[in-house]
Amino acid sequence: MAAAASPGSGSSTSSDWIVLRDGCLRCDEEGLRSLSYHPALNAILAVTSRGSIKVIDGTSGAILQASALHAKPGGRVRCQYFPLVDKVLFVDDYAVGCRKDLNGILLLDTALQPPVAKPEDMVQLELPVTEWATVTFHLPHHVLKLVAGAIVNELKKINQNIAALSVASSIMDRLSYLLSSARPELGVGPGRSVDRSLMYSEANRRETFTSWPHAGYRWAQPDPMAQAGFYHQVGSV
Repeated sequence: MAAAASPGSGSSTSSDWIVLRDGCLRCDEEGLRSLSYHPALNAILAVTSRGSIKVIDGTSGAILQASALHAKPGGRVRCQYFPLVDKVLFVDDYAVGCRKDLNGILLLDTALQPPVAKPEDMVQLELPVTEWATVTFHLPHHVLKLVAGAIVNELKKINQNIAALSVASSIMDRLSYLLSSARPELGVGPGRSVDRSLMYSEANRRETFTSWPHAGYRWAQPDPMAQAGFYHQVGSV
């Protein structure tokens, strides 16, 4: 819907505004459970009665993405956008997930994926490809870890600090959260030395800033510094 002031109007009463266009979006044939608007993406997040999520373009009404979120059958899925942190929270009866858009992409297929208990358990790993396009791997945890670990080690051996190294390191980091026993020790804390081999991952670099002493300095905030490749060694600043 769009509105504009009437030509020549000198006041701001409701009669001075006219509707230029209006419309209706068909979101799901079997009904909706909730709607949430994501202003940064200009997209509507529609939770269907079947528990899936549809991302609808706020201008054209086109469905940009549809996902079941890896939610368990029968769970009551809900989502809410929080503008202060620019993140979307997803929840069902079994899990809670949080997503921030990655260059306009929400990784939804794994938003409600719970941790696994064994390396042999199947997991899903979602990676962005292009705008509103992702690829999802569905393999045992130990297989994905073996492949990603081999890529990281090979690139480190040949001293190739390219984008693939950061991606593979991020995959390793994500897998470590899905299997708690595989979570590496970063070495963060007073009197400890950060494991530099794990600092290829942005998430790991961000974790080193938990005791950052310059949080009040606007030009040295943890998130952009971690994104730029920096990490914090306690006692080094």
